Amino acid sequence: MRRLLPTPSYVLDDGTCMFPADYFRLAHEAGGAACLRAHFASRHHAASLADGADPGDLEQDWQGYLDGVYGVCLREVTPETIVRKGVLVSSLCELLVLARPRNPDWRAALRAQVEELDALEREFAPDYDRDDAQERPPTRDLLVEAARRRFPDVFREAA
Repeated sequence: MRRLLPTPSYVLDDGTCMFPADYFRLAHEAGGAACLRAHFASRHHAASLADGADPGDLEQDWQGYLDGVYGVCLREVTPETIVRKGVLVSSLCELLVLARPRNPDWRAALRAQVEELDALEREFAPDYDRDDAQERPPTRDLLVEAARRRFPDVFREAA
């Protein structure tokens, strides 16, 4: 059976399915669930080219979308925010591994990217996203909060 729409982002212990508020938005913009895959692919391709991302990530991002994963982590679940999150995660990983805290350009890039990722991502549910069943902590913990803890002076500059 071909899945046309994402699965729930969360299923509570009592079986209640939880979906993001914009669950039907993309399908509506596509003209219906049957057109969703092509619409997603077109927008993903355009966003990838505009953001310098790899359009070859389409299949992985489509599967994540269908699995409800992006409904867990993104405030708005669109191909554009999915691509942007991937770009920011990659760039922030590099910025944190190759830290240059005395470099003003590095500081500005870290601050801007952390703030942008923070704005894209949801807060996450502590009982579901941070339990022992998860493969790793959410990117909010690994990148946003970790950067703020490791380089607090970089974020005080913006205040």
